Amino acid sequence: MNLLKRRYGRVRFHFVDIVCMAYLLSIGFLLLFFHRFIPSWPLYVVIHVFVVIFILEIVRWGGHNQDKKIQWFIRTFYPIAFILFAWRELDALIPMFFGRYWATDVIIRMEKSIFGVLPNVWFQQFYKPWLDELMHVLYSGYYFFMPLVGLILYFKKRYKAALAAFSIGMFTYCVNFLLFFLFPVLAPFMAEGMVDHDIGSWTGYFVADCTQYLQSTGACRGATFPSSHISAVFVWSFSAIRYLRPLGFILFPLAFGVAISTVYLGYHYALDSLFGLLLALICYPAALKIIKYRDEDPVTNNESVR
Repeated sequence: MNLLKRRYGRVRFHFVDIVCMAYLLSIGFLLLFFHRFIPSWPLYVVIHVFVVIFILEIVRWGGHNQDKKIQWFIRTFYPIAFILFAWRELDALIPMFFGRYWATDVIIRMEKSIFGVLPNVWFQQFYKPWLDELMHVLYSGYYFFMPLVGLILYFKKRYKAALAAFSIGMFTYCVNFLLFFLFPVLAPFMAEGMVDHDIGSWTGYFVADCTQYLQSTGACRGATFPSSHISAVFVWSFSAIRYLRPLGFILFPLAFGVAISTVYLGYHYALDSLFGLLLALICYPAALKIIKYRDEDPVTNNESVR
């Protein structure tokens, strides 16, 4: 403890750093007790410890060099690498509690009860190459929300706002990921043969091919409900409205386009998107309240730059 205090005692950790490290340590700790279905589980525990140390060093390194652009850039944007890492390992770790049990049939029954039909199947009547491509363009917009908000804030030298936005975003992602462990659901295009519906085939052009490639290589089994895509785009939209108002008013309606496209294309059930929005409406004010309490919100402090 003395070593940690000497090395990191004067380092200013922001809420984003605490969230990332707390998530890694929590999953690593749970693996010590719930690892029956996780092959090579000790390796994941060790990796998590090393990633936490890596984050500590990045924050320490960047925190002492705020006027050095490379250090501060890495210190600001390392959460993107963190979230990619956390997402990639979900496929192996989601069975931690329930094995290969999927709650997919629960979502199917709820959708039939609420809507009378599966929205994924209902949308198939509108499948046309041009509309399919448009939906893929809207869906692909998800990948630009986080870097766009972060980069604009960074290059406008609104460093505190960038860290605040990442704090809110990472908090939402981590809450979302934890829910995947408790309620694992297969995406519609993964559930064929398991439920009594057929997701059909959409067409499209270049963007559709790119999206299909990303789904085939990056999709995670069980990480469907609630939709982290939808939670993320709305939270980043809310953050943009707070810190980059003109951009926020552009991103907010686009977030609804992402929500519709995920269901249209069969990447999510309608309830995934609805509960993803609900989670954003819960996580955004909760995270904002925390960063205000920690004196990390530049709007509250009337700070425009640092």
